[in-house]
Amino acid sequence: MLKAPTRKRVIVSASVLVALTLVAFLIFTLGREPSYDGKTVTEWLDSFSIHTLVKQGDDGGGRVQEIEVLRSQNAIEHDPAFIALTAIGARAISTMIARIREPAELPLEMTRTERWKLWLRWQWSRLSGSRQPTRRGGWPGYQVNRKTAAGFMLLALGTNGQGGFQKFMEAYASAPQFTSAYGGRVSGMPVGVAPSSVTGAACSVLPHRRAEIMETAMSFLNHTNPICRQSAVESLWAFPKEALKRKEVLLKLTQDKDESVQQAALGTLMLFVQEPALHELLSPAEVREAADQVSK
Repeated sequence: MLKAPTRKRVIVSASVLVALTLVAFLIFTLGREPSYDGKTVTEWLDSFSIHTLVKQGDDGGGRVQEIEVLRSQNAIEHDPAFIALTAIGARAISTMIARIREPAELPLEMTRTERWKLWLRWQWSRLSGSRQPTRRGGWPGYQVNRKTAAGFMLLALGTNGQGGFQKFMEAYASAPQFTSAYGGRVSGMPVGVAPSSVTGAACSVLPHRRAEIMETAMSFLNHTNPICRQSAVESLWAFPKEALKRKEVLLKLTQDKDESVQQAALGTLMLFVQEPALHELLSPAEVREAADQVSK
């Protein structure tokens, strides 16, 4: 029979072991992505695209051209990835936000030698003081697709599904805006996904989400974060008639303290005024006056 002190040590050790096992299990379980039909959220995002390539004539040299077009509502809603991500629902939100917030990665097709050369060039630029990044083309294609799919699915789930335009904007605004794929900072670097493109796609193929997206985008025109204001302005491209009911706000934003918001507001107004059917809501003279004010 074990002595009392020995029994206490055994009990304490066993308790500690059980506690550590429980902690390890929780970390492993909570750290795992939700899955559906054997694939994780990220794997489903990587297999989902809201666009497709369509052949169109030739380029004059006998080669067939391909253009990227938005898939139909029926095609998207019957896509296995869309079905899977919808089924996972709110449990997928944190993963999709994390994917949008990811910094640029190195292209998967790059060899180890190419990566090594790029790293050496970057180190040399740091030592020489030039700090010019040695990068190609921005975000890798697979990562752009992943971010776009994540943004689209946040809009598809909607606010009641704990996604929606607000969650999309929160993720986008906190994502790296200027970090290059190989270190350093490059002014004007995009985050890898265009909010206006994703919003426009969602409004086109998911009409039941259009009103919610529009109302939330409108509310973001006065957001304290300039990235959110700029993205909200550009997202209004999807609903010009409704947006021009608040043209005073858009005209005011051409004088925003942030230059990128100014340019986005003016660009949106210029886009709208190109449509003669909208001239009753927005006259060319108003846009010219706004442009003159921006140029001063």
